[in-house]
Amino acid sequence: MANPMLDVQILKSDDYCRWDDFVKQHHPQNLFSLSAWVKTMAGLNDAMPVIIVCAIGEKMVAGLAGALSRRFGIRILEPPMFTPHNGIIADHDILERIGEIIIGESILKYLTKICDRLVIINWPGSISLERIGSMRPKIALRHTSIIDLQDGMASSRGYKPDVRNKINKANRANIKVIESYDPECLYTLMRKTFSRAEAKIKLTRGSFCAALSDINGNNWLRMFLAFKEKMPVAAMAILQYKGTAYSWLSATDPAYYKDGVGPKLTDWILVKLSSEGFQEFDFMGINIQGIGRYKESFGGRRAAYISQDYAFGIKGRSFRFIQKVLRG
Repeated sequence: MANPMLDVQILKSDDYCRWDDFVKQHHPQNLFSLSAWVKTMAGLNDAMPVIIVCAIGEKMVAGLAGALSRRFGIRILEPPMFTPHNGIIADHDILERIGEIIIGESILKYLTKICDRLVIINWPGSISLERIGSMRPKIALRHTSIIDLQDGMASSRGYKPDVRNKINKANRANIKVIESYDPECLYTLMRKTFSRAEAKIKLTRGSFCAALSDINGNNWLRMFLAFKEKMPVAAMAILQYKGTAYSWLSATDPAYYKDGVGPKLTDWILVKLSSEGFQEFDFMGINIQGIGRYKESFGGRRAAYISQDYAFGIKGRSFRFIQKVLRG
């Protein structure tokens, strides 16, 4: 049973600064749970930013940030758009005294009241709810690839031969890379990339650029462009936070795949970040087979994490069943 001392509730926006202080104290590397990030990314698909906190009196002891939306009448709490994880953050001193299960169960019980489906994408060290109560989530093992950056050119030591060959090909094609903030260029290239896969970006140019402007205002965002004969042919937006860089959004004009512009762009960024003293470069997921192989060809180390998908009540279970049918 949940500990009656624990009070779980949705945090008011006026108190978001308290949550940010809590995140910085107990998970200082976590950019993706900060309120500014959650608000901006949730707004991209008209979701409501939600921060659930568990407290003892006035003292915050744990919490979870996410985006709450409705689809087909189903209330879904999940990571905001373009967000790799949203695990539960906890005060580990209190966690040891009270117990992970009691805190996790208290949060989970509250979440059953506000959503029909819950998606949590954990990172190493966050509370896992998989063992709590009778409600078992659907669990998927995921991986990312992380490159340990060193001074200068050292990051290129782990490249596979195919990557080196493509970089050499890009050099022969006179591909040039610069750092330049240009969200409209990235959006245009993303549309071209999506169209090759017969898909569309579900965002307007204006909303996309506005979100990137908000992120850029927090000094979290950097953008890099690759050119061939003054034509932008590839772009990558990275996030920087506490010595780690994240490969966030990227796109390449399909007409220039053969010129090796993607590997050239990535290599240029890695060398620059390494020379600036960054410690790690996280590719933010290698879970799509072809893209995953490409990212791993740069020689990073694999890091595992899990996603947990809960279905609460009849609505949640019905939604999961419909998804299963549609996927065949």
